[in-house]
Amino acid sequence: MRPSAVVFLCGLLSLGCDSADVAPAPPSSDTRGPGATIDPALRYAAMCASCHGEAGEGGLGSRLVDSARSVEQLTQIIDERMPQGNPGACRGTCASSIAQYIKTRFTSQALSCATVAPSARRLRLLTRREYRATVRDLLDLPAPSTPPTTPPGTDPSCGRHRFAYSPPSAARSVHVAGSFNGWSPTAWPMTWVEGVREWQSERELPDGTYQYKFVVDGSQWVSDPRATASMPDGFGGQNSVLTLRCADAGAPAPAPPGGVDPVEEATRSLPVESRPQGFAFDDNADTALVTSVHVNEYLRAGRSLTAAVSSRLRAVVGCEASADRAACANTLVRGFGTRVFRRALSAAEMQRYGALVTGARDVD
Repeated sequence: MRPSAVVFLCGLLSLGCDSADVAPAPPSSDTRGPGATIDPALRYAAMCASCHGEAGEGGLGSRLVDSARSVEQLTQIIDERMPQGNPGACRGTCASSIAQYIKTRFTSQALSCATVAPSARRLRLLTRREYRATVRDLLDLPAPSTPPTTPPGTDPSCGRHRFAYSPPSAARSVHVAGSFNGWSPTAWPMTWVEGVREWQSERELPDGTYQYKFVVDGSQWVSDPRATASMPDGFGGQNSVLTLRCADAGAPAPAPPGGVDPVEEATRSLPVESRPQGFAFDDNADTALVTSVHVNEYLRAGRSLTAAVSSRLRAVVGCEASADRAACANTLVRGFGTRVFRRALSAAEMQRYGALVTGARDVD
């Protein structure tokens, strides 16, 4: 995607960044030898782009395109607070050069389609949706059919939930964004209720567990202080968790036909996707950073999915390993491995992954 396609997508309000995964800053000195100045574009790429985007479009940090702040204001903020996790690494001339770069290069006109080259192709993290579809296909784990969410005779008001938020300071607008509406920061507006002095929104929701946040003034994403549960959002913060069970007479909701869905069970704790404000999709590459939470949850999901197919390995692998381990290893890597990589494997890859099977203590 061209950077120009996302330059109008807002990030978070503050210039800070919640992620500790910030590129190391170059020395604050302005020279790399006698008379050689450091290009401010290189400074920005090394110190700022991981949070604010390569074209200032925002992401973990705020949107910098068409910033209303003056060069002097930006200089002061950078000098005192930036980069996140290493304030003071860019002061004086370093701070002012980046501020000037932001004000002159990150404007709507400068970033128009006619002047911005396409970004380089690169890898990105699979979304939860893509990961679930992938493992379902690879391991032949179809999703069970889902029963009606509201049993006959249930009170129709049972499926409604009221979101309420009292911000610590005045707010112009508050929206609810979560897994129930694709994390859209504008889809579910809340209404200010003067009598109780809080923002409210009542929504119909089926039974399930959801993660959400409040979006204040279009840019500040905050957890619900009244939520009874939360979980890491993958970037140092917390998503609020809402669980709704609306079965008749308080009875638990019926299980889906076919029992527990092993894919949903294995992946329910994977971090939700982060996205710049206004970005309508869940596959923004700049915000798809692999955090320690991702690592732990993917390992947990792998173990859970392995257990789910352990009783029918032959159907998945395509051979009986106990009969001829070397031949079965070759069948597994050539067939299943090709589906995993979506291409033919090289001889070195065949040998490497085959050795994992032939060298394992337990062939299953």
